[in-house]
Formats: sequence, structure tokens, C-alpha cells
Amino acid sequence: MSKRNGFTLIELLVVIAIIAILAGMLLPSLGSAKEAAKKISCAAKMRSLGTFWQFYTDNSDGYLLPRFANPLPGTTTADRKGYFAELMILSPEAQMPCHMTYSEMYDKIRTQGDQESMYAASQVLFSPYFQCPSQPDRKPDGGWWSAPWFNMPIGYGYNYDIAKADGTGGITKLSQVRNCSVSGVPMLADWWKMAINDASQNEVGNKCMPTDSRAETIQPWYSTNRAHGKSSNMLWMDGHVESLNACPGGYKTAPWKN
Repeated sequence: MSKRNGFTLIELLVVIAIIAILAGMLLPSLGSAKEAAKKISCAAKMRSLGTFWQFYTDNSDGYLLPRFANPLPGTTTADRKGYFAELMILSPEAQMPCHMTYSEMYDKIRTQGDQESMYAASQVLFSPYFQCPSQPDRKPDGGWWSAPWFNMPIGYGYNYDIAKADGTGGITKLSQVRNCSVSGVPMLADWWKMAINDASQNEVGNKCMPTDSRAETIQPWYSTNRAHGKSSNMLWMDGHVESLNACPGGYKTAPWKN
């Protein structure tokens, strides 16, 4: 009897079919594990932002980081406005590693010339701090994540009931929190999915999470707005991060109004 070397074509096809079946079974698990890792990384980013936010409050006599300023610190030009991310970068009180003055920010970004180059520069500088790991670099339509002065990839929304830099539109100091502890007051939430699904909403357009009185369909935990598959992350004022797939009990963005 002659000795057979190698495999027959049938045997090879069977082995390939088995490998394909196993790969099909494992790929969804690998995808879930990858998204879980992104959610954990997102929570870590939020905690870091919470630390810088606390630095700002501690170094500002209890005043909270404003949600909006027009003009930005360091300029008197009226159209140089920005939201919490720009203010956190520009404020030395927050002690962010990416801190820079208005002039430095202008030199690093606005002098790049075209919009594409400016977006690329801001992404390199600021996405490690403000872009959710699950957030794509571009919107589904290929556009940039926009901001009023320059485009930057902001993935998180700030509490809309925190005042603007001029002291209007909300609370100004941490000491004004009443009716609950700071552990019950949200600071940041996954925002980018909301911006895709309903950019017309006022809070969403202003880089802020919706107030608790707004429709359930634009809240971060709503099914189509969940940034991490089955949930979205939320950072509270005491520094803890919670993964949400439903409205938290007694949820109030502005408990000091009660």
C-alpha cells in the first residue's frame, strides 16, 4: 500500500469551513470586547476631565468652569467664542497638559490656513482629552465636528445649567448646589451620538447635554444615542463615572433650582 502525503482537497475544504465557522462565532465577541475597552477608556478620559475641572474650581474660589464665553479669554474679538472644552484648555487654573494661551492656540491652529489643516492640527492637540474613543474622527457625512471658532473633535457634552462666563444662564459656584450632594449632579456625558441624531436641539448644538426636562429621545441613554453600544458614560460632579442605559432615578441636571 502506498503511503499518502498531505491532505486531500475534501479534507482541506472541511478544515477551511471549520475555521470560517469558528471565526464567525468569535468575531462578534471580539467586537464586543473592543467596544468594552473603548468604554473603559472613555470613562478614564472623563475622570481625567473631572480632575481638571476640580482643579479649576479649587483655583477659582469655588467658581465653576463656564459652559460658554464670548469672547474667549485672551481676546476682545466678539466672534472668538467657545464652549467648555476651549475654556478648559485656555484656563491655567485647570492645569491641563494641553493648556495654552489664546495667542498660542491661534498660532498652532488658526494660522494653518485651510479648514482641513486646522482640523488636523486641533485633532492632534486635543482629541486625546476630548474625543470619545468610540467617536469617529469625522461625522457620518464626512464633515468635521464643529466648534464656533475652530473645529475640534469634542465627544462630551457639559451640564447646560452651569452659567456662561458672564454669569448668566445657570449656577456659577459649587456652593450654590443644594437639595442634593454633588454626587447627584451631572457634569459631562457622552454627547457625539446625540449630535449626529438630533443636531437641531439647542443643548446639543451648544456642546451641552440636554437638560432633564428635554425629550427622552435626545438623552444620552436613549437607545439610538448610546455611545458604547448598549450604554453611554456620564461623569458626575463628585468625580465618579456611571454607565447608563436608562434614566437615573431622580435625575436632575439642575437640582439647585428645586
